[in-house]
Amino acid sequence: MSINEKTGNPGSSREMEELESKIEQLEKELMTEK
Repeated sequence: MSINEKTGNPGSSREMEELESKIEQLEKELMTEK
């Protein structure tokens, strides 16, 4: 996914932000498990 796709489509950029937040939460959970 390129930056042009994120800036060119506000709807997809919003989904990207939601996915990034979910990924951060999963990473934190993995770190606490280790």
